[in-house]
Amino acid sequence: MWTNIPGYNIDLLPREIYKRLVERGLDLNIRQKQIHYWWTAIGQHRYKRDEDPFISAQKWLKEDSYHVIFQKNCPNSLGFLTELWNVLKNSQFKIHEIGVDATYNTNNLKFELYVVHAEIDGMGFPLAYLTGLEPEFFISDKDFAQISAARFVWKNIKVQLCLWHIKKAVEARLSSNKKPIQINYNGEAAHKLFSFIDPSFRPNLTKEKIIFCPKELRSIVWEKMNKHLHEHPLIPMANGQFRSSNQIWKEAVKEIYDFCQQHLLSWLWVYLWNEWYSADRRFLWFRAGCSNKLSIMKTNMFVEAHWKVLKRDFLYKFFRPRLDLVVFIIMKQVVPQNERKFNHIFVVKREKVDRRKAFKREWKELSSRVLNNNLYLTDINNCFCGCPSFLTSRFLICKHLIQQKGIVDTLFFDMVYRHHQYLFINTISSQIIDFERSNSHNLQTALIFEVAEDENLQVCKEIYERLINTTEKVLDILKGN
Repeated sequence: MWTNIPGYNIDLLPREIYKRLVERGLDLNIRQKQIHYWWTAIGQHRYKRDEDPFISAQKWLKEDSYHVIFQKNCPNSLGFLTELWNVLKNSQFKIHEIGVDATYNTNNLKFELYVVHAEIDGMGFPLAYLTGLEPEFFISDKDFAQISAARFVWKNIKVQLCLWHIKKAVEARLSSNKKPIQINYNGEAAHKLFSFIDPSFRPNLTKEKIIFCPKELRSIVWEKMNKHLHEHPLIPMANGQFRSSNQIWKEAVKEIYDFCQQHLLSWLWVYLWNEWYSADRRFLWFRAGCSNKLSIMKTNMFVEAHWKVLKRDFLYKFFRPRLDLVVFIIMKQVVPQNERKFNHIFVVKREKVDRRKAFKREWKELSSRVLNNNLYLTDINNCFCGCPSFLTSRFLICKHLIQQKGIVDTLFFDMVYRHHQYLFINTISSQIIDFERSNSHNLQTALIFEVAEDENLQVCKEIYERLINTTEKVLDILKGN
């Protein structure tokens, strides 16, 4: 049998198997194409249950006792849970944010592949389906089918469009001078909402070429939109004043409208109003759309990273693979890898989330910056600041907040968590409920915020001495050999 031949491993590529067999004296009459044929045939025994890939995928999932949530035949669609659903459920993590995205060109039936990713400590883990979740934030690109479905399932969910997709869409439109075929803009309705909007400020359909947005102004438009996206009732302005969600919306509209009117960019104004600043659209991308909480994730890159791993590390071996093969690879290879990573990070603590490394690096950099004479409302108790840097910070930190905080223990960077409300940053996780730690221990670790400088130096000194002693022992052993 082929699987008993030394060097044969079904998980290797055919060319790798062929190379190993040649090294072991493979008959010259056997070609690499024959190896590829048998590699494909034997591999299909693991997942192929029907000639129809869609039916085969359904049968295989049921055969292996996976939880199939739904299946339809018109059009063909299939949904199922991954093992990570049970892992997260049993670990008692509370899911606040999820990301949903689709990818293409993964199978021979040209099915779109959707995934539901749960955010835990800045990382994403594929759950695949939405059953039983009650998330507060739904991260997505501007796919209105996904958005409508999310709002249908969760009536009070806050949709947050991916920052990267927003920027990409805006920059693409600003750089194009293509004239719309028709103008769908109601100036009177906009004027009723905001009296400062002139209903007559609108473009006219003519045969003349238009300049949608001059090149030198495009970056300014995005800077304003980026600021409007990040503003929130829980974060003060530079002058220390707090605003409601409606105030933030009104002032954002006025700022972008005045800019367009000043530069006579009526086409730009109509686009920005219809696509981004109108009453129904602003809730999709303003963080202020949820007045009492801030989403932690700004982009759905943690979902995009999942697609990258799936295609680069697993599906690269196959050209237009069958749908059942893709399902098999996801459930038997991709998900176990994610489950192992979850256990490494949150159970045995052998790894750290990449976000923590970046957080520590930025914290140290900001702690060494020179403070200027600008005065901002900085609240160390609730962990917020009114400076512009804090507003757009990935981690909601700035030099004013960090330098007021003072020296922190090295354990702080392993225990710190981001939150949706005040305190924005502390050492108690809002996601973990009785997970390997008692409440009393959590309260103790929450106090590890400020320590004396000499204690910090003492820890470093002890680590350094242990390193020296270990190195000397290794050298003695090598000399003895």
